[in-house]
Amino acid sequence: MAGDETPKSILLQRWEAERAAASARTEAWLRGLFEEAAGQPAEAPPPKPVPEATRRLRAMLAVPAASDLRKILAARFMLATRSRGRPAYDGINRGARVYQAVTDPSASSYLDDRYVPVTGAELFQRVAEDDKVDGVLIDDDKRCEPGDVVPRRNLLLSPGFCAGALEGLDRRPGIGPMQARSRAEIELWLDLHFFPTARQALEATRPDGSRLLRFHADSHYLPWSCVETADVQGTDIDIWSPVFELSAEDAARGPGDFGDRPSGILCPGLLAARKLRGTAPGTRLFGTFLGIGRLHDGIARREAAMQAAAAGEMSKLIPPEAATVPRTAFLTVEGAAEARRRPDFFTRRGIEAERVHGLRHARIWSWGR
Repeated sequence: MAGDETPKSILLQRWEAERAAASARTEAWLRGLFEEAAGQPAEAPPPKPVPEATRRLRAMLAVPAASDLRKILAARFMLATRSRGRPAYDGINRGARVYQAVTDPSASSYLDDRYVPVTGAELFQRVAEDDKVDGVLIDDDKRCEPGDVVPRRNLLLSPGFCAGALEGLDRRPGIGPMQARSRAEIELWLDLHFFPTARQALEATRPDGSRLLRFHADSHYLPWSCVETADVQGTDIDIWSPVFELSAEDAARGPGDFGDRPSGILCPGLLAARKLRGTAPGTRLFGTFLGIGRLHDGIARREAAMQAAAAGEMSKLIPPEAATVPRTAFLTVEGAAEARRRPDFFTRRGIEAERVHGLRHARIWSWGR
């Protein structure tokens, strides 16, 4: 009968209503911009209503300490796809290639992209298995409609987090005390993540001798947050690091001692990006060449020693049966992008060349170039 509505037509009507509402919000926002340019006070776009489940998901993504990993895995995301339903690869700063996803359940299209609903588990599975992508970007600014209030936009999730989440392990900083192996590892983590150098350490000792450490900085020239995003977000005053935990044995380690175990908090990609700076493994130039050898000042010797230490930490992350650092070890999107751009620095042979090269130049004089 003509008056009957099939399920398809009902879905089509719902889609058209959602698009009309989105267009109205965008039109109101643009009208406000034009009024502001004409010297008239602009009105903020009306807040966009979102379901309670979406608000809870956004809060768990923005604040790791308040997260429930099982709920994130079961939550619905909208994944941007292009031809034949394939996920859209988008480039962002630092040369990373990421999937695009939003938490807005009413998202239907963006330029040439089309959104398909996926669960968190399905999204993370794709990221963990696709070696052409460096992670996923959640709620990109350009894809959020005017009036849609998102606590943390441009959020990046790494292959290491996605793979760990599928196994029930949340590896984001801030989810709980970060298990470190020594004070040297904590200082290196802060250095890799550009935590302000003018900082104070707060420590607490437990009855069993283990220690909790947290660092505080009053201010910095840029905001800082332990959550990785595609742009600079966070606070520029009263900056706090995540909480680190040291066992009694690890707390007694001396300066520069990282222990024998592989790190659970250092991203090998950030180690390579910050500490392995040659054009090819074992080629970085240190010190001053004097015809028959190189003279190294204190700065050059420290940088060479740090290169050797970083390479040593990266080598611990390679399984005995493997020849390269596994994707599951990359805890940042920036680090995963570094591995895709410079794969030679993440092979067992390349890492060993960097370690030997660093040790050779970590002294006052070295023969040859």
